[in-house]
Amino acid sequence: MAYTVDSAIQTVFDKLLSDPKIQKALAFIDADQQNKITELKEMVVLHGAPFKERELRSPMFHKKLEQYGASDCFIDSHDNAFGYVKGGTGPVVVFEGHLDTVFSAETPLAVTEKDGKIYCPGIGDDTAALANVLSVLRAITHAGLKPSGTFMLGGTSGDEGEGDIRGIKGLLDDHK
Repeated sequence: MAYTVDSAIQTVFDKLLSDPKIQKALAFIDADQQNKITELKEMVVLHGAPFKERELRSPMFHKKLEQYGASDCFIDSHDNAFGYVKGGTGPVVVFEGHLDTVFSAETPLAVTEKDGKIYCPGIGDDTAALANVLSVLRAITHAGLKPSGTFMLGGTSGDEGEGDIRGIKGLLDDHK
């Protein structure tokens, strides 16, 4: 069965994609690829074992959110790190990756590259999502985008194993 997009949705996407600020943000994301990879390599060597996010990863991500222009940044009681890009009165949209990895704090972390691929425990689950969140934040700031609602960007804790997705559960409990 062929996938089709409702014409009303396609119209909205076409309008968005024709906006010069959206085009500027998308071009920035393409141009930001090497910065995103550099930042990915930097972040992945910080241990992120479940229940230990507050030691390294939450503060690191909080600082990066502030650095790239998010407002009202915070680390909550669940060890999540978040900030906002505020716009109009529209809905709040959450864009996040998780701060923890499945690896214990004793796992050796070293970035290696081979045949155009980057390897390190935790690089794909989920440090790459954190790097994407930051790249999108930089693109929004660079293009001067103002959302019709609010973007809530950040990293959640406790996704893996015994963490039982405690970070996102806590975020949703705290932000109805």
